Formats: sequence, structure tokens, C-alpha cells
Amino acid sequence: MSPESSSPAKVSRFLKILCYLTMFGSIYMMFTALSGLTNPDAVSQSMLKNMDQWESLFDQITKSDPAAQPKLEEIMSDISNANTSRNLRDNSFFMLISNILTFLGARWMLRLRKKGFHFYLLGTIIAVIAPLLVFGSENFLGFSYALFAGITGGLFTILYALKIKYMQ
Repeated sequence: MSPESSSPAKVSRFLKILCYLTMFGSIYMMFTALSGLTNPDAVSQSMLKNMDQWESLFDQITKSDPAAQPKLEEIMSDISNANTSRNLRDNSFFMLISNILTFLGARWMLRLRKKGFHFYLLGTIIAVIAPLLVFGSENFLGFSYALFAGITGGLFTILYALKIKYMQ
């Protein structure tokens, strides 16, 4: 047995950064999901307050482009229809599961375990599919949550895939 094969594999700085970013983001999102599970009414009220602020922004947009008003009204209606305690609670449940999986995946990848990549990928897939199922694929809110999860999760999946050859 050579001395090189008995020494533990070194985790690259790039992989460490990716894993820590994922773990911190997942922890933050787990707390957000717990908040949505324990008090979905407060989350719904918070979204309503944000929608009121968006109204003033949308008013400015429609002044410069009146043709955009029907589309903006449709978006606001979609969000309003999806903003129910039940939807927010259900989405929070799936968010919690998704972020537990991505957190565990990042922890295992930090230890150069290939199964971590698979857990991360499963968590990302859940994060993309769940909002479409909970809010509806035609709903702006469900689509925007899924799109955000798909873009960020997809980017990190690609970056992790570049390092999978170093994992066991």
C-alpha cells in the first residue's frame, strides 16, 4: 500500500465553498419553511402587504406602458388566488423536505460522498416540482417559485457535477 492511497482525499476549495453555500442556504430555507408550517396565516398576511407595495410599482409601470396593465392584473390575481394558508403550508412542507435533502447532500459531498450529490439532486427536483403541484403550473406564483428553484438548483447541480469525479 502506498502512502498516497492511505491519506484521506482533500476537498477542493471550490467544493467546500459550494457545500457551505448550500448548507447555509438550506438552513435559512428550513427556518423559512418552519415558519410557513407553524403560522401560514402570518406568511399569507405578509404576502398581502408585499402585494400592496407591488401595486404602487405596477401603477408606475402602467403609466409608461398602458398595454401592460391587463397582464399585471392577471399576475396579481394569480398570486392573490394562490395566497391561501393551505397552499402556503403545503408548499412549506415540501420546502422543508427539499432543504433537508439538499443540506444532507451538501454535508455528504463535503465528505466526498457521491450519495450526497444524489440527495442534493432529489431535493432540487422536489423544490422545482412542489410549487407547480401546490399552486398550479399555470399560476404565476407556482411558476416563479419553480423557476427560481430550477435556476439556482440547476446551476449548483452543474457545479457539483463538475466535482463528482472526486467523490466516492
